Amino acid sequence: MSQSLPPPLTSLADELLAAGCIKFGEFTLKSGLKSPIYIDLRRIISYPKLLEQIGAAYLPLLKDLQFDRLAGLPYAAIPIATVVSLQGNYPMIYPRKEVKSYGTKAEIEGEYHAGEIALVIDDLATTGGSKFEAIEKLTSAGLKVKDVVVLVDRQSGAKESLEQAGYSMHAVLTITQLLDHWEKNGKVEKDAASEISNLFFEVLIAPEYATDALEILKQKKNRIILIQKSADFPAKQFRSLLNGAVEQDRDMRTEKMEDMKTVTKLSPAPSQFSDLEFANKVVKHTKSNTIVLAKNKQLLASGTGQTSRVDALEQAIAKAKKFGFDLNDAVMASDAFFPFPDCVEIAGKAGIKAVIQPGGSVKDNESIDYCNANNMAMVLTGIRHFRH
Repeated sequence: MSQSLPPPLTSLADELLAAGCIKFGEFTLKSGLKSPIYIDLRRIISYPKLLEQIGAAYLPLLKDLQFDRLAGLPYAAIPIATVVSLQGNYPMIYPRKEVKSYGTKAEIEGEYHAGEIALVIDDLATTGGSKFEAIEKLTSAGLKVKDVVVLVDRQSGAKESLEQAGYSMHAVLTITQLLDHWEKNGKVEKDAASEISNLFFEVLIAPEYATDALEILKQKKNRIILIQKSADFPAKQFRSLLNGAVEQDRDMRTEKMEDMKTVTKLSPAPSQFSDLEFANKVVKHTKSNTIVLAKNKQLLASGTGQTSRVDALEQAIAKAKKFGFDLNDAVMASDAFFPFPDCVEIAGKAGIKAVIQPGGSVKDNESIDYCNANNMAMVLTGIRHFRH
């Protein structure tokens, strides 16, 4: 699902990227989850203007919440909470990560009174584990907690876990908003350029390049670097045939989340909806019969131009494995319906967890039943992208 950011937050998203707070690669998070993106907000203390900008971004979320003082969580959120405290004139405390073994042996630093409401301020939210640890310390000291406010929600279950426990979580930004924004703007920064240059390629296209990124990318002779521009395409297409030609309407439709109908008991997670939208865009422009496999808005593999949809899927799985891509929790897109449940069965055994397809087969229910029995999500679009 595409989520546009208001101007103040677009600037914040760009500054986080420019400050090196966002890393792309293969990372293991504190929660144990694997992620292709790492957000390191400890760096913001070296960028005073960015820190000030982050503090200001919290304030609109706080104005309608009921609380007596802020509780910043160590370590990355303490400077953030301090800035929010100064800008909003809110008193602040923080729960210690390690209990002092000397002096007062305090678990909570700062002045507070039992019965007061503490608003938890943190930098990121993934699964919510660190929030529960802090809330336990605060409530053990006689404080009440109703709300948690973070800069970035990684959309990995923290919000839902906290809500089940009776707490509300609010986020300045979600990981989906950030990734959508960076994808649309597409500026290639230095770190990304270094990673890209480790791969073999002859042509690169992006909407914009940082100056130091261009220096890296131009080091290879004869490499073609292009800037992507918007273009208007004609509404009609022509295809040559034996002894003639055919005129047809161009396929101008692109499905969004609101066009997807969930038909399984399990609904795709927000990050999966984003992957499904991405995979469906790729499958639209791929030669039929085609299957596309994707994860974290990255194409893992595609099976293209096959006479059998099963052949297309098996080709895609083989390609992904050949290049060492992990298909666990990936999504699958098909340009036409599944006449039999064999494709979802093969995909499920390979680790695919969500599927997007047009639907319309008389045996749709067999594919849906397999997904329901194997903890998979499926959405239908009702639109067939069949490119010849």
